[in-house]
Amino acid sequence: MVAIFHDMIEKTMEVFMDDFLVFGDSFSSCLSHLDKMLQRCEDTNLVLNWEKCHFMVKEGIVLGHKISKTGIEVDKAKVDVIAKLPHPTTVKGIRSFLGHAGFYRRFIQDFSKIARPMTHLLEKETPFIFSKECIEAFETLKLKLTQAPILVAPDWDLPFEIMCDASDFAVGAVLGQRAENLAADHLSRLENPHQSELEKKEITETFPLETLGMVTFRSDNNAPWFADFANYHAENFVIKGMSSQQKNKFFKDVKHYFWDDPFLFKICADQVIRRCVHGKEALDILEACHNGPTGGHHGANLTAKKVFDAGFFWPTIYKDAHELVKNCDSCQRQGKISQRDEMP
Repeated sequence: MVAIFHDMIEKTMEVFMDDFLVFGDSFSSCLSHLDKMLQRCEDTNLVLNWEKCHFMVKEGIVLGHKISKTGIEVDKAKVDVIAKLPHPTTVKGIRSFLGHAGFYRRFIQDFSKIARPMTHLLEKETPFIFSKECIEAFETLKLKLTQAPILVAPDWDLPFEIMCDASDFAVGAVLGQRAENLAADHLSRLENPHQSELEKKEITETFPLETLGMVTFRSDNNAPWFADFANYHAENFVIKGMSSQQKNKFFKDVKHYFWDDPFLFKICADQVIRRCVHGKEALDILEACHNGPTGGHHGANLTAKKVFDAGFFWPTIYKDAHELVKNCDSCQRQGKISQRDEMP
């Protein structure tokens, strides 16, 4: 998608993964930009889903958030869903809530500290007692999720205050970013006894168990790297023919994953729950975090960190990030700037 509209991005349209919007400062400019976008679709044989297209709107829902001239704010329907959620009564319920809420952790200061009473219940051989502290943590996270601030794009004509991070002997200057939300619509997947009262929304993200096909990456190169883990948690299926050493490693690793249909999540070393991705989806996410509107063309390690912060995981992320940066034309043209030539 980025390659198709590369010369229009940030000028007449914004693109994220397979979603995009066309904008303009007047009715006539919107028509002109829309005409160019549709012509490009024809030229590249890009087919659009007519039922999901909305034209000439002043506000709309994009990536689960309401976009308007005032900025980016939460979808009121999502707020109602979260507000009605009772506290979890099982370990699976806690994993489900933390897995989805953790996707938005970058919007919540001290998310890990707040969620600690609940994450403690996920530890091995810990009795399930949803204490007063757990209830307080649950309600605090719900409150913070439902009171997300409106994000407003800055006035580019005004001066910017520079904030620097000098950790790891590398100084990065943040001059400001256009408002953008990389969060996908995950909260709508939470188990909720009030679901029947809510309007049923079509979920475009699909990853049914059938696609795993009960195969492993050892016998099929096209299968996800986490196929074995997903099959085990979803259907209690274990592949045959493993040696005792392989079995020991498998059961040691699999306990860090859990299945929340239709996704597999991993409880990472920092106790943050991230969704497992693979293949083209993983590379698209990496691409967006590196050279998207808020990417910044950072180095491999920082690009990988941005992916982690967005709530995704796959085992070769650092290797893929280094490969992406090495082959990035913009990064190679810019090269390394010596400290003497940096902006004061």
